[in-house]
Amino acid sequence: MSIYNDSKLDVLAWFNKKAGTKFTINDVIFSKPIVNTDVGATLNSKIRVTMARTNTTYKGTVVLAYNRLTLSNIGNYPRPKYPPQAPLGSSVYDLLPKLRNTYGIYLTRDDLEETFVTDDGAYGRVLLKAKADSVGWIGEYTLVLASKIPLADLFKTTSINWS
Repeated sequence: MSIYNDSKLDVLAWFNKKAGTKFTINDVIFSKPIVNTDVGATLNSKIRVTMARTNTTYKGTVVLAYNRLTLSNIGNYPRPKYPPQAPLGSSVYDLLPKLRNTYGIYLTRDDLEETFVTDDGAYGRVLLKAKADSVGWIGEYTLVLASKIPLADLFKTTSINWS
């Protein structure tokens, strides 16, 4: 599972690689993932993949075990010099493009509960909380957003030579 891609497409790519197939997202139906409670399990989740009724070559279902990524690990990723900014009260869904551009993390509305930007007086914060049925993510993480960017940081030199 990659942080850089849509989770469903990553599961489908793994499925196709292992099965030697070329299914598209329209060829299969994913169940909601569940926590893998099998004794001795090393993979944290299971998902059922069922062939869509329109497929004339294959039928049936298969249950795959895999690891969903943990949102709390976002704190271990390299941090940008300037985290994204967002107005107080804005939705985490409004931040999704900024998270992709700033951190390279591909999260969707299907992955996250809707939460809103709050302010602790110095910085904005937003809770990234995985939906229980997110294919790619589990857990939660509070992301600290940028306050205002210092104007002086935009300049390598502050000396102007008009000649």
